[in-house]
Amino acid sequence: MITLLRNASKPILWIIILAVAVAFIFWGDFTPVKRFSTTQVGTVDGVGLDAKQYQSSLRESTLNFFLIEGKMPTPGTEEEKTVRESAWHRILYLNEAKKLQAHVSKAEVAKYLLRFPPFVKEGNFDPVAFEHFRRFVLPSIGIGYSDFEKMMRNHLLINQVISTLTTGINIDQYKVDQQITKEFGKTNFFLITLSTDPNSADIEITEEKLRQLYETRLNEFKEPEKRTFLVAEFPFDANSADSVENAHSKAVNFSISLVDENGKPVEDFESLAKQNNISVRKLTSLTEDATDETVPDLSFLLKEGFKLTKEFCDSNPVRGTSAFYVIRFVSAEERKPIPFEQVRTLLEQKYRHQEALSRGFTQARQLREQILSELQSGGDLSQIVTSKNLSLEQINDFVLHQAIQSDNPEHIQLASILYSLQVRELSQPFPLRDAVALLYIDSQIEPPDKHLYQEAVFQRLYRQAQNMLLTEWLAHCHRSGSQIYILDQN
Repeated sequence: MITLLRNASKPILWIIILAVAVAFIFWGDFTPVKRFSTTQVGTVDGVGLDAKQYQSSLRESTLNFFLIEGKMPTPGTEEEKTVRESAWHRILYLNEAKKLQAHVSKAEVAKYLLRFPPFVKEGNFDPVAFEHFRRFVLPSIGIGYSDFEKMMRNHLLINQVISTLTTGINIDQYKVDQQITKEFGKTNFFLITLSTDPNSADIEITEEKLRQLYETRLNEFKEPEKRTFLVAEFPFDANSADSVENAHSKAVNFSISLVDENGKPVEDFESLAKQNNISVRKLTSLTEDATDETVPDLSFLLKEGFKLTKEFCDSNPVRGTSAFYVIRFVSAEERKPIPFEQVRTLLEQKYRHQEALSRGFTQARQLREQILSELQSGGDLSQIVTSKNLSLEQINDFVLHQAIQSDNPEHIQLASILYSLQVRELSQPFPLRDAVALLYIDSQIEPPDKHLYQEAVFQRLYRQAQNMLLTEWLAHCHRSGSQIYILDQN
């Protein structure tokens, strides 16, 4: 295959980023479970799945995430959860490929690599970039070319399975046209509002009602959570590349040593650091934006520390202004409730707004039924609304996709509701500007050049349909005896 690639053509690229990605993955800088025992961690079609198989899939999934997002997944976040689930899905897809007797030849992998972005410059394959990656980057991190080739082969096998599972998807042209009109055309609509007055004299407030609200929403009235962290520090000279590289290497090795043979965090963080002559600092804070001139990078460290949890207690090495850091989450004190008397005024405000909004919704639902009935009888919307002492605002030439992409929360809210409506349809009540509102689409104007958007909208609708089918298939796998204990436990 290497001969096939060498016979392609031309000049250099993105190698450093890809090298860093692969280095992070295989050095263990990010791996939700960095070391595994050989115990069974799940089942596929009722057959045991060992930790080594899962670890291999996790590495591939992490690399895919980096190539798409341009960064490593943040531990303890939805990003990490997505990577772990993707690793599990890869295992299921490859198992299905085996059952389907799918096959990818070396020539097919070579052809794919000829178009692989890190090895392409100005539309042509770059043998210099490829050779540098194969001969220097991979060996420097202890990875053979065959391992990288296996990743690419698995990617093509998974694509074959997905293509087979989603064969037969049909996207109706009418749906495409309808979506284009909504997204790229212009919508004319009426905004009907019913004011809600939280200061109305007929809103009755009693001590009992306020205390009930206090108990119901107690979590909102608690003191900030005090958190404690341990921070291992690996200083460097920012003007020396060797110093930075050496500090990073030490931080990575220390991070790896924090995980025992069973994939569990080593308990005594401080002792392990002391054995390796690593400086450790203890930090305690109520918020992640505290500052202290005597502690370099404090706000940065707290921001990274507040991402950690009891389950994901150690950070990856993170770089500050003059040091790399590895952070250990130690504890979080239970948040203490703020006494009722101290928040009574705030509770009264919240109760008034809550009660006014509740009454507004009740009234708006009744008005909606009345408006619909009169519209069906041939009534005029503006006259109907005026007769009921409601506010009516006409909005023309509203472009939904522009509103969604704007920084205006109100426009985003209106666009999301309009997406669900047809012309001459009255929405359900929704809260807006201390009022309860209704939307009524008067008309939609098609874009002047529909064909410009055809392919993009078709592809998006196709992917949505494809994702629905694949989600159903993955759920079927789970019901049929395929599950992973690592994900279930977390």
